[in-house]
Amino acid sequence: MTRFLIFFLLTGVFFVGCKRDEPIAPDLSGKHHIVSPDSNGVIIASIGDTVEIKILNNGYDGGYRWFHTIDFNPTIASIINYNYEPADSGLYGAPVYEIWRYLALQTGTDNIFFELYQPWIVPHNVIATKTFYLTVQ
Repeated sequence: MTRFLIFFLLTGVFFVGCKRDEPIAPDLSGKHHIVSPDSNGVIIASIGDTVEIKILNNGYDGGYRWFHTIDFNPTIASIINYNYEPADSGLYGAPVYEIWRYLALQTGTDNIFFELYQPWIVPHNVIATKTFYLTVQ
C-alpha cells in the first residue's frame, strides 16, 4: 500500500509540474503584423514588420512537415518563430497549421520555398510545394 501511495504521489507531482509549452508571441508593438494566406502569394512588408506564413498540413499525423528551403536570403528577413496549431481543436489526427514568423530586416526581394515531406526518408519524397514572394520596402 505504501509503494502505491508513493507512486501515486510522485506521478501526481510529475503531471502537475509539467506544463504545455506556450508559443512566445513576437513583440509587435509599433510594428505591422502581416499574415499571409495559406496559398502561394505575394507578401509586401516594411523593415521591422513581422510576417506570418501559415500553411495547412493535412499529413501532420503521418509525419509530414513543411520545410522552407535553404535558398532563402536571411539578410532580407530572419525567422523568429515556428509553431503549429490544430486546424480543428480536439480531434486526433486532424490537420494542423504550421506557422512561421519572420522579421523583415532590410529592403530586397526573395522567394520563400516550402516543401512538404517526411524528413526521415532520404532522398526526400516531396509531395507538395508552395512559394511565397517576399518584398521588403
